[in-house]
Amino acid sequence: MASWKKIILNESNSVVASNISSSAVTTAKIANDAVTNAKIGSGAVGSGELSSNAVTTAKIADDAVTSAKIAAGAVDIDAIGANAVDTSELKDGAVTNAKLENGSVDRFKIEASGIRSANLDNAAVITAKIADSAVTSIKLASGAIDHPSKLATGVVGADAIDSNAVRADELAVSGNGTTSQFLRSDGDGTFTWATPASGLTSVNNSNWSGTDLHIQNGGTGASSASSARTNLGLSPNDDVEFNNLELGSDLIVNGVTTFYDNITFADNSAIRSSLGLSSTKVYWNWNCRWYTRYGYYYYPNSTFGNNGNNWSTGQSTEKTTWLAYHNPPFVAPFNFTLKECYLRGSTNWGNTFELVLKKGTPNWSNSTTDVNISSVNGGVLETLACTTSALNELGAGNLSVSINKGDILVPQMRRTTNTGSGSYAFFVGEFQIIGDRSF
Repeated sequence: MASWKKIILNESNSVVASNISSSAVTTAKIANDAVTNAKIGSGAVGSGELSSNAVTTAKIADDAVTSAKIAAGAVDIDAIGANAVDTSELKDGAVTNAKLENGSVDRFKIEASGIRSANLDNAAVITAKIADSAVTSIKLASGAIDHPSKLATGVVGADAIDSNAVRADELAVSGNGTTSQFLRSDGDGTFTWATPASGLTSVNNSNWSGTDLHIQNGGTGASSASSARTNLGLSPNDDVEFNNLELGSDLIVNGVTTFYDNITFADNSAIRSSLGLSSTKVYWNWNCRWYTRYGYYYYPNSTFGNNGNNWSTGQSTEKTTWLAYHNPPFVAPFNFTLKECYLRGSTNWGNTFELVLKKGTPNWSNSTTDVNISSVNGGVLETLACTTSALNELGAGNLSVSINKGDILVPQMRRTTNTGSGSYAFFVGEFQIIGDRSF
C-alpha cells in the first residue's frame, strides 16, 4: 500500500516553488490555460527554463513583448522570420545607421516613396550608390536640382540632354513664341520672346533706316552722290581714263544713252553738244601751180579739176557759168558754213594777184544746164602784191557763207600787173577751204 506524504498547507492554501520537487510539474500535469501571467512571478521564468521552440507567437499576447523585455543583442536576424517586422512595428528613430549592416538594405526592401529627402543625411547618396538610369525626371520634384549649389560645373554635358529635352516651358519664358521670333535675355535670368525690328528677315533700300555705312565697312559714309564723291576724294570734273574699255550694257554720257556694241550714239546732237562737239571744223587742201598771163582769169584745169597740179584753164573774161560737161573743181559733200579761204605759197615773178572764190548750185538730176556761179562775198577775197620767191598768203578769214550739199566752189585768180605781157607768172602753193559743220 502506497504511502502518502503529508502535505501541510499554509494559511493562504498556496504552493510555493520550495514545496515542489524538481521535475515534479510537467506539461502533461498542467491543464490548458492553468498558468497565467498572474500566476508567474516577475523573473520566474528565464530562458534556461524554456525548452527549444516552447514559446510560439500564438502563445504571446499582443503587446506582451516590449523592448524593455528584450536584452540587448537578444534578437538577431536569424531569430526573425521573413516579413516578421513591418514599418508599423518600428518605433520612430529605432532604426539608425549604426543598426544597419552595409548592403543590408536594397531597393527591394524599400517600398515606393519609402525614403524622402528629409530622411537622408547630407552626403548619404553618392554616385556610387545610384544605379545607372536609376534617377529619372518623374523621380525629381520641380526645382529639386539647381546650379551651382547641387550640380558641379561640367557635370551635365550636351550629350547628357535628350533632343528637345529643354523646351520654352522649362525656361523662365512664357509661351512658345511665333515664327521668326527669338529669345532675348532680360538680364535677370529670364527670357522674353522678341521680334526683329519691323518683322524684317532681310534689309533692302526700301526699309533701310540706319546711319550711312562707313567706307571701312564697304560704304561711302554718305547718303548723296555729291557727299559720296567728296568722301571718296572724287570730283565731277575729274578726268577719267579707261584702258581697253569693254561695255556690257548701254553707255550713258552726260545722261544720254549710247549703244555699247558699236558706240553709236542714240542722240548724236545731244552727245556732241554734251562733249562740246556741237560743230566741227572741216578742211580741204590742194597743191597747185596756178598760171597767170596777160590779165586773163585762170581756174583749175577743166579736165582734171582741183586734183590736177596745173591750174591752167584761162580766159580773157571771168566766168559767170561753169559748163555742165567741165569737171567741177569742188563739190560740197555735206552742208557747212564757209569760214576761210586762202592761197599760201610764192611766185616766180613778182606781181599783184587778185583771188576770187565763186559758188554755184547745179541740178544733179541728169541735167545739161550750165551752172551759174558768183563770188561768195560779192567781190574779191584779196588783192596782194607779191615779191618774187617770197612766201605770201592771199584770202579771207572772216567769211560766213552757207554751202549746201552738192554746191560747187570755183577758185579764180588773175594778175593785175604786167597785163600786156604774154610771159607766165606762176603762183605755186596750197589752196585751202575751211568751214564749220554743224550737227
